[in-house]
Amino acid sequence: MYIAYIHGFLSGPNAVKANILQNYLKDKSDFILLRPDFPDTPKEAFLYLDDYFKSYKEDEVALVGSSMGGFFATVLSSKYNFKASLINPCVHPQNYFEALIGDHVNECTNRKFTLTKDMLLVLKDLDSKINFDKNRINVYLQKGDEVLDYKIAKDFYKDCPMFIQDGGCHTFENFEKILDNIINFSK
Repeated sequence: MYIAYIHGFLSGPNAVKANILQNYLKDKSDFILLRPDFPDTPKEAFLYLDDYFKSYKEDEVALVGSSMGGFFATVLSSKYNFKASLINPCVHPQNYFEALIGDHVNECTNRKFTLTKDMLLVLKDLDSKINFDKNRINVYLQKGDEVLDYKIAKDFYKDCPMFIQDGGCHTFENFEKILDNIINFSK
């Protein structure tokens, strides 16, 4: 089975959580970690991910999405019925990205890119297509997330299995402690 790590905004396939997940899976021969390296802009990112995953069967791959990667994992789960574990996921990213319009450098990949106002429409359109199976998604939230309000994700995913921890931060402290749950859910 494949486990695919979908990184967040201004991150990359070699993110800390991806490396922790890779290390965790090294002794588990039943699992192969995928780390897609997708573009930073929303439309191009989704087109890349959609093309990347379209040939996988629903029970052949499970997604682990962090932050903006959680949003993309939700969209992909809605489209392909993949199981997805979401780590402090971004909900309705068009509401956050307006403040991010402008030039950026992804320090994880050294790629330069520009977010424009029309990209908000792409996010809004993707958001409108979300229709996931509540039994195929589980959500991990930390109340101390300083970037995203965990209560928005708590409300949005209210019918999904959910694990909410006090404290923590956006990067999700002690990520390694939830990996058994993520892998068991992914099977």
